[in-house]
Amino acid sequence: MKVIITVSPGNSGGGAVHDFIYQNTEFNSPFKGHEFRLITDPDGIINIHRNFFRNYSLNNSIDALERFKQYTNAFSKLKMKVGKEKKEIFNKNFLILRDNYLKKIIKTSYSALPQFHYLKLDFNRKFFLNIKSKFYNKNKNRLNETFVPIFVDEKKFIIETKIFLKKLIKTHTIKNNKIILDQSISIWNLDEIFKYFEDVKIILVTRDPRSIFYSMRSRSSNSYPGHNIKKFVIWYKFIMEKFNKNLKQSKYKNKILKINFEKFVSDESTKKKILKFINAKEINNIFNFKKSKNNAFKAKKLLNKNHQDYIKKNLKKNLQW
Repeated sequence: MKVIITVSPGNSGGGAVHDFIYQNTEFNSPFKGHEFRLITDPDGIINIHRNFFRNYSLNNSIDALERFKQYTNAFSKLKMKVGKEKKEIFNKNFLILRDNYLKKIIKTSYSALPQFHYLKLDFNRKFFLNIKSKFYNKNKNRLNETFVPIFVDEKKFIIETKIFLKKLIKTHTIKNNKIILDQSISIWNLDEIFKYFEDVKIILVTRDPRSIFYSMRSRSSNSYPGHNIKKFVIWYKFIMEKFNKNLKQSKYKNKILKINFEKFVSDESTKKKILKFINAKEINNIFNFKKSKNNAFKAKKLLNKNHQDYIKKNLKKNLQW
């Protein structure tokens, strides 16, 4: 399976590049073309990997596994807009595959009630456990409140994770040999993704900070500081410093392509560079470059001049137009 992943900082055009590849080439986008964050979200696969092997303790492994189960339970119900309707992104096989995956990576488990877990319980739950332990004459840690996982070695974990992801993708697309995914890795941890796929490349998309700020502000993006220009500049400097450091240290530079969103929508050579990088031909002409170009440069006309000047002064090195 050949996998291409588009990734970008918030509001930077990564989704548009994903759509171009999905709509205009033979690459398929599972999950109805929406972002696939199961790997990199805070309670996703990378989190259980780290807490099973890099940051291991009994409590860390318990917490990581519980959070992964809760996260994937919620993930399985995710609905997004597909055309004019809201539809579930994942089919009924998702949780079945998840459960089979957990069986493969966990040798066994035992019931327990560690203090960190007990402290988080509300009064009613604590009261119930105390009564139950007295009634059954058992210690509270024997009441199946939570489970401590004893897991496989790291090599086996990575093998089973690859199998799980491949099966999950296959069950969500008819054609599955060439796949495009959006936002499936963090721009600050690029090398992590190469553990989980045999054949994977990354397209990094950056954008002019004035356009990013305008997009955040106009869309009232909940996850970003689009409401305050000074905080935005501090945020942008912080994330780009970490991003550039991570990219510089990457072991897989030949499998990473960095492009600028404004050039992508207005310069034919950037499109050709992408197609060459992913070894694909443009077989359709569906993607609307005109619309994307209009969106890319809206900030020129619509962003407050004081905000434009402030960003020009404080983020000179990052300007793209």
